[in-house]
Amino acid sequence: MIRRAFIDDLDDIVRIEKRSFVKPWSAESLEAEFNRPFSKIFLFTQEERGELYITSKTLAYIIVWLLCPEGEIVSLAVDPLYRGRGIASALLRRLLTLFPNVYWALEVDISNTAALRVYEKCSFKKRRKIKNYYGQGRDAFLMTI
Repeated sequence: MIRRAFIDDLDDIVRIEKRSFVKPWSAESLEAEFNRPFSKIFLFTQEERGELYITSKTLAYIIVWLLCPEGEIVSLAVDPLYRGRGIASALLRRLLTLFPNVYWALEVDISNTAALRVYEKCSFKKRRKIKNYYGQGRDAFLMTI
């Protein structure tokens, strides 16, 4: 299920962030996204059934900035245990359905072949290379749709 995130989801977002990135955002930075009027956070969740109750487990998140008519995909992360199952693509497709008239942009590390495949699969195109975007010697591609 894909749904909007709430502040109560912050711990799950922080958990995935720390498992996904070498230099993760701090909990404070992620929390600040909930207070920005242009920032939207969506989650991919899965129900887990226990003997007595049903819980929802967060498997992925996407943070976007809506600066209409433009939008920026700020962060997208899938828990490493659940990668390769189409979750990132599902989040992107849902985003594009929710906001069909937005011109979307993002930056992605040129060495992140898995992310590049996902974005290209969802019709994003490489526009240009940005030198040292992620630090010395770590370039990015600007991609848009």
